[in-house]
Amino acid sequence: MSKSDEDQNAFILLADDADTIRRKIKRSVTDSVGAVNYSDEQPGIKNLLEIYSKLDNKSIEEIVGMYEGKGYGIFKEDVAEVIVESLRPIRDKYNDLLNNKDYLETVYAMGASKAEQQARKTLRKVYKKVGLIERKFL
Repeated sequence: MSKSDEDQNAFILLADDADTIRRKIKRSVTDSVGAVNYSDEQPGIKNLLEIYSKLDNKSIEEIVGMYEGKGYGIFKEDVAEVIVESLRPIRDKYNDLLNNKDYLETVYAMGASKAEQQARKTLRKVYKKVGLIERKFL
């Protein structure tokens, strides 16, 4: 999975819903070996193992052992669930913020005000440097 890939299925966004994450992991590229191993010959599985390990705080060896003799389907389902649960708090906060229009309007109004103040300072400096009469703002 790579965020620089043009294929939308090649990466997971923080705001992706659970079904989208499951679908993307299910479609992730693996290989024809059929065994969950951590090797350079299986870059797709290696990547999924690293994601699983980081998000679930388990060692790669432990995860490989859990899926010994099992196919990719079960492994991918479990990786997807680990990702879904890890991203749930972020996704929930994101959705809460998007649904709170009053808060968003307050934030962008404050940002606009700060940007306007900074622009005025810069404009005053420019007027002084080029010798123009400083225009007074309201």
